[in-house]
Amino acid sequence: MSIVCASGLESLSVAFEPGASAGDGLMPAADFSNLPIVHRILMRFYEPLTELGRRARRVGPVDRGTLVLVAGLHEGVGSSTTALALAAAATADGPTALVDTDLRSRGLTQLFRPRPAAGWDDVVSGASFIEDAVHFVDSREALAFFPIRAVVGDVFASNGHAGLTRWLGRLRQDYQLIIVDGGSVPNGLRWAPWVDAALIVRDPARSADSDWTPVWDSMEEAGAHVLGIVETFV
Repeated sequence: MSIVCASGLESLSVAFEPGASAGDGLMPAADFSNLPIVHRILMRFYEPLTELGRRARRVGPVDRGTLVLVAGLHEGVGSSTTALALAAAATADGPTALVDTDLRSRGLTQLFRPRPAAGWDDVVSGASFIEDAVHFVDSREALAFFPIRAVVGDVFASNGHAGLTRWLGRLRQDYQLIIVDGGSVPNGLRWAPWVDAALIVRDPARSADSDWTPVWDSMEEAGAHVLGIVETFV
């Protein structure tokens, strides 16, 4: 993995090869040893990822939490892994939320809570309270996860806007940083108007160097400040 962040902020670049050995350093409270790739990323790049979270917060409002979208140029490039690692590292600075908004694959939901009794989609529709949909990943309750139960209808339709606005507003009150796993770009772009910042994830073997340019432009046109590109080798 390599992370290059620019777009108006100082440059930040780190690199991770899947076969690299783990290094020493701080670790989040949650135990990710059962997820080897996430564990190794955190072992080697916990501090740079924490700094990335801090830079993301500068883009958001000063008095509320910041919403950061993570979206992949293609499916299977590691956007969920990136979102999870970033959220885990961000807990060093305060309460962090991780939200599965990949309406197609529900990857993080399948990982943490395959059959949730309630999801954020139920909160948006008014069928459940936010307390029913939250799942804490760590013992300190510093990393809160919001799964998808079963989205019915279009949460972006006009009749869903009020519920979505209320729910995201509540997240901003409760968490300093909210990491949104948007899945691949077509779905991720739908979330761009609702977030403050975005990271684009790409696998160099599956896309040309110029493929991310129109996506970057589309994200910013929709209102999301693009922090940079995350390159993975999967």
